[in-house]
Amino acid sequence: MAASVRIWQKKQLVLGQLNLPQRRMVGLMSVALGEVIGRVKSATGPTDQPAKPLQPGYQRVKVGRWHKSGVRDLMLTGSMLKSLSVRTVSDNRGTAGVTEAFRGADPYRAARLRRRRMGMAPLEKLQRVTNRIKAWSNMRREPWLVFSPRNQEAIRKVALPEVAAEFQKLPR
Repeated sequence: MAASVRIWQKKQLVLGQLNLPQRRMVGLMSVALGEVIGRVKSATGPTDQPAKPLQPGYQRVKVGRWHKSGVRDLMLTGSMLKSLSVRTVSDNRGTAGVTEAFRGADPYRAARLRRRRMGMAPLEKLQRVTNRIKAWSNMRREPWLVFSPRNQEAIRKVALPEVAAEFQKLPR
């Protein structure tokens, strides 16, 4: 069995040093993460049933102040789900994690510069830690970063043709 390979180095995706089975695993893990994120955004729980309801106070604030839906879809700002990515792969295993802060348009530029002048921790690091804490606390409320039966079926549909192609290559 080959050792795991980190596919993110210095905040950049590096796929050039992966062998063919590892590249396939990256593709399979990307499909799997897409399925999980799609399920979570549709407010569906780990058993393909509706997700647990929000606490009444939080639901009022989420709907009233932030004009978001009143269901557990983990999409208040969206940064936690956007920071979820495949981290390491091997020939037969992949891992994902909430690690990097989402880097889109920079609405926090002024705050980041102010923190830098004051000698405080970078905002990206704080956001990264915040995303990890949010992911962990949401996992305690209801497991969300798991494969539901519908997710497993979608992953099988993608994986079975690849496995069949590998068996065709075996010597007879």
